[in-house]
Amino acid sequence: MTISGPKTPADSADHLLECEFVMEPMFQLITDMAEAAGWSPETIALALAGLATARIEAIEADNTMTAELRARRQEH
Repeated sequence: MTISGPKTPADSADHLLECEFVMEPMFQLITDMAEAAGWSPETIALALAGLATARIEAIEADNTMTAELRARRQEH
């Protein structure tokens, strides 16, 4: 199973929806596999939300660090 790349520009109103659409089959596969292993749908949903939150926080931290490094380089 593969995930296709974006066809809409990043600033398009449909960009996020397109990403959700192409990732949905993989998302469904992961949830089906977890349920088959005995995890409840609620636990799976909460775990996925936690992983998504951690990913967002990591991206934000990386963006902050990159911006700070750029600012320091411009000072010198």
